Amino acid sequence: MNGTPGRGGRKEGGAIVRRPSLLLAIGLAALCLASPLFAREGADPGEKSFLWVVRAEKGTVHLLGSIHLLKREMFPLDRRIEEAFEQSDVLAVEANVRDGSGEERQRRLLQGAIYPAGDTIENHISKETLDLLSRRFPDLPPDRVNRFKPWALAMTIAVLEYKKLGLDYDYGVDVYFLDKAGNGKQIRELERPDTVIAMLDGFSDEYQDLFLRYTLLELDTVGEQADRIIRAWARGDAATMEEILLENIHEHPRLMPVFDALFFQRNGNMAAKIGEYLKEGGEFFVVVGAGHLVGEKGIVELLRRKGFSVEQQ
Repeated sequence: MNGTPGRGGRKEGGAIVRRPSLLLAIGLAALCLASPLFAREGADPGEKSFLWVVRAEKGTVHLLGSIHLLKREMFPLDRRIEEAFEQSDVLAVEANVRDGSGEERQRRLLQGAIYPAGDTIENHISKETLDLLSRRFPDLPPDRVNRFKPWALAMTIAVLEYKKLGLDYDYGVDVYFLDKAGNGKQIRELERPDTVIAMLDGFSDEYQDLFLRYTLLELDTVGEQADRIIRAWARGDAATMEEILLENIHEHPRLMPVFDALFFQRNGNMAAKIGEYLKEGGEFFVVVGAGHLVGEKGIVELLRRKGFSVEQQ
């Protein structure tokens, strides 16, 4: 495949082919990366962050681009973000992982991620992808991966790569604010995890095969491409974040239904829920994946089209 010019690359036929990384698209949707903007008491007044204020006649929403994996040393967050949280009455997250039903959610996740007895991944992916998986992970026993569905295996591989960069769910922004809200602040969910699992599980074998294959092909570029995400985040550069997302879509047009489900369909649903908060009244602090905020089909633009006042901080 011909690559879109970028910072990272890998060799194909003796030439360096530079391309965006599909793992970064996965990250924007489900994980996201960390930024040196954090762990600072203040910020340059002229510098933007990934925080927007959305205002309506009755209500206000402080909308933060979520970073689901971070490092311990990146806290506390930027003062503007912390203050927006403190003055809000309600915290709304994509999914409340602190609701006390972690074991039940894990059980439902595994139900969707694993094939039933008697079925394996070999029956659902191409020989090309299976061979690539064996080459990339030669020491991984087949019985450790054969029961996993391709989408679940791709997401697991992505998480492992992020962990190699020192990023961890335990220090994610969602968890950070959920723990801070435990002293009495009301907590709501924008969507149930079951919905996302069902969406991923509903992809055809063809799309799941492509999803896994492209993830495996681009493992080598994750660290280099992460630098680009980090710089965009640190500057509050929504345009570059959108550019990264669009590069992945253009690079992998056959996966458009996957991108549409992961981003655009969910964007519309979450924007509608945020609109309900604004009409309800009060102050809300809403945390969603940064990739959901940018672009013409992003939550920020969808809220503007609904007539709400939206201003980046």
